[in-house]
Amino acid sequence: MTHQFPDLQDTAIILSRDFETAPSAIPDLPEESGKAYDLLLSWLIEEIDYLIHHNFEKLLLLLYRVDVDEAKLKALLAQHSPSEAPKLLACLILDRQLEKSKTRRLYRSDAQAGDPEERW
Repeated sequence: MTHQFPDLQDTAIILSRDFETAPSAIPDLPEESGKAYDLLLSWLIEEIDYLIHHNFEKLLLLLYRVDVDEAKLKALLAQHSPSEAPKLLACLILDRQLEKSKTRRLYRSDAQAGDPEERW
């Protein structure tokens, strides 16, 4: 699945807030969407691996706040080895945040295009 670069940028900013890191801690994303996604995913895998080993409670709170589908998470973890957990969690988090970013952009575009009196 290809993602638009603005969605990846927005998602990187949101992830820096979610992980309570400075935006500068996230690598600079190249404008090529595939590379930007992979770079963001790699950063996220490292962050999640750290949380698994050093602050599991924070990771659980983060999964709840991001609204990762619990049934999907349980199914994926049951089908894969524990060593794959950081990558699986990273993919779920990244995909969920990208989904939210696309929805925000869609509604932001609709609000800007519509009647000014209809905006809230």
